Amino acid sequence: MLQRSFENLSSAQPHDPASIGTDRTISLGEIFRILRRRRLVVAGAIAVIVGLAITVIAIVPPRYMATSTVLIDPRRSQVAEEQVTPTSNQGSQDASVVDSQVLLVQSVAVLRGAVESLKLGDDPEFGPHSSWSDGIVRLLNFGPSPPSSPQNPQDFATSKAIETLQRRLNVKRRETTSVIEVNVTSQSPAKAADIANAVVASYMNEQVKSKYEANKIATSWFDQRLEDLKTRGRDLQNSLVQLQTSGNSQNSQVRLRELVSEVDTNRKLYEALLARSKQTSAHEGLELSDARVVARADTPRAPSFPRPLLTLALSIFVGFGIGIVLAIIVDYLDHRIKTMRQAEDTTNVPALAALPLVQTRKLAILARQGRKALKRHSPEDAGVLPALMQPPLMRYVLDEPASLFAEAVRSVRMAVQRGTHGDPAKLVVVSSAIDGEGKTTLAVNLALSLAAIGMKTVLVDGDLRNPEATRSLCPHAKLGLIDIARGNVPLEQAVLFDKQTGLAVIPSPPGDEKFTNEFVFTSAMSNFLQDLRRRCDFVIVDSPPLVPLVDARALAQKADGVVLAIRWNATPQDVVLHAIETLGPTVDRVLGTVLTRVDLRRLRFYDYYRSSSYIGPYAQLGPTRA
Repeated sequence: MLQRSFENLSSAQPHDPASIGTDRTISLGEIFRILRRRRLVVAGAIAVIVGLAITVIAIVPPRYMATSTVLIDPRRSQVAEEQVTPTSNQGSQDASVVDSQVLLVQSVAVLRGAVESLKLGDDPEFGPHSSWSDGIVRLLNFGPSPPSSPQNPQDFATSKAIETLQRRLNVKRRETTSVIEVNVTSQSPAKAADIANAVVASYMNEQVKSKYEANKIATSWFDQRLEDLKTRGRDLQNSLVQLQTSGNSQNSQVRLRELVSEVDTNRKLYEALLARSKQTSAHEGLELSDARVVARADTPRAPSFPRPLLTLALSIFVGFGIGIVLAIIVDYLDHRIKTMRQAEDTTNVPALAALPLVQTRKLAILARQGRKALKRHSPEDAGVLPALMQPPLMRYVLDEPASLFAEAVRSVRMAVQRGTHGDPAKLVVVSSAIDGEGKTTLAVNLALSLAAIGMKTVLVDGDLRNPEATRSLCPHAKLGLIDIARGNVPLEQAVLFDKQTGLAVIPSPPGDEKFTNEFVFTSAMSNFLQDLRRRCDFVIVDSPPLVPLVDARALAQKADGVVLAIRWNATPQDVVLHAIETLGPTVDRVLGTVLTRVDLRRLRFYDYYRSSSYIGPYAQLGPTRA
């Protein structure tokens, strides 16, 4: 419901300022409501991230990825050998072999072969080239100057190309297989495919070269060992001839048998090494790589980065996530009062009603009618302005009695009639924490509502420093509150009346500023209010705001009840709490708070059940003019 049932909470005390906003809990329903009321924050975050993504797509040159697939098979190189490596432990060796080959593909030796074969050192994309940051660094001269490179220009260009290729190269094993994928990215799709194939070719050439070098070393070793065995054979032979001619002594016979055995052993070893040497020499031209190309890299058709559709989709998702976080943070840090429950929790007094924000179109219609009536009005008339010439909101409770605005004012009226402890609050001060919260509009409409049901009501403009009620209702008044209270004129001479309702109005025209500042503290003001209390059923005082001025606090001490206007979604909780605290011992006279200028459509995002359940059935009834 927009209006709250009035409860006697006079013994309650306002909350501690440090506790404001610290006990909030966030549920899924609350998060949904936060996103609805902070939808502009979420939309802004999405717009920013999507804008950045579009900028990246427009500025960053596209890059294409080409993939060449290689199968690692160590047994392939053994097809020309007489024996093949046993396969009993092949499964356990595959993982380490393939991982080693992945590292080998990324080695500098392999990449150098690809760079030199394609002359990438002279390519602007891979070779040394200036960037936009180089000029800034030279201009600002940050850090020490880099040392001059001892390399010649061609070697330096090759080194830079290798470094760039290392960043553009991605080699990975496909799951648990022996298949390796060689991925290369480049700004040119054809170049990406050429480089991927060149890297694979260089890798396989490096394997063949390595095996060729190993065979050459083995052949050289076999030749050296065979020469040594020949020399030893000619020697384990000369010794044998000498023993055969020296005689047949027992020692000679033993030595002879030893030499014969040694010669036989050396002959067998020589024959075996000779066979291995011939086999190695025969294989010297048959070196094969341990890998074979499964699929050569083809020219890619679409860029791998940036992908417009994927990038935009991800940017929307990321922007939405950031927007959710920002919305929750902004909402958590926003301590402005937005619901009647917030007002009650902050002040510990009842929230009486929520005055809805009136549509500008309705106010414009009433304003046009007022301008027409102005032509028929005499500027010398010091009485209350005709109804059409008053600001539209000042009489909205009468002009639109079926509106939610009028219903909210009637809720405040009922609280005033009920008062505290069951006794009506005859003298009511309407105030606010700070200026611009709609207290004057509330005070005038409350007074008109009381007068409209036959209550003898007087409206007193107690804001002597900023008499907004006087400017709105009777701007040409000559006499007023101070004149009556000081005894300069009788009450009957200064009081003005609204012709439609009979509401008595006591204006406050400008007067002595020095006396005005102290007038509310005088006994004359107290006696005047007591006299009004005796004469009338209700006295509604439009007072100054509580926080900047002490006048309202003095008036509150003389009142039976205080109604505090709070501008919806504008006044911070700590400001309202400070206003309540300024009342001191008279805080128990606060009848309740009233939210003003409430946007009912947005209120549903904060307090759905208290707004929609009331607005739904009755908001479509349409205003009925009195």
